[in-house]
Amino acid sequence: MGKRKDQNKRKTISSFRRRVLSHHGLYYFVPGIYKYMDLPAIVSLMAPRPFLSINGAKDLGLPIEGVYEVYRVAKRIYLLYGKEDYLKKQIYNCGHKFLPEMWKDTFDWLRSWLKYGY
Repeated sequence: MGKRKDQNKRKTISSFRRRVLSHHGLYYFVPGIYKYMDLPAIVSLMAPRPFLSINGAKDLGLPIEGVYEVYRVAKRIYLLYGKEDYLKKQIYNCGHKFLPEMWKDTFDWLRSWLKYGY
C-alpha cells in the first residue's frame, strides 16, 4: 500500500474512532476513558476471559466496520493466550435492537461458561 493510501486509511480509522466509538456505550460507565484507550484496547484487556459481542449489522450507533476492527485487534491478544475460542462475535441482520434470537444466543453462551467455567 502506498504511503498516501496508508495515511488516508489511518486518518479514516482515527476519525471513525473519535466520531463513533467515543460516543457509544462504555463512556456511560467510565467517563473520559476514551482519552486513554479505544474500544479495541478495552476489549483486548479482557483477555483471556470469555467475551461475547452481539451486534446488528445495520446498527448506526456502532457501524459493522467498527465491530470487525474491535474483533480483529482483540483476536490477536486472545491468540497470544491460546484462548481464541474465548472471543466470540455474532452479527445479526438488524439495527440497534436486541432480537429474541440474540437473547437466546446470549443466555446459551452464558450458560456454557457458567456451567463449565474457564
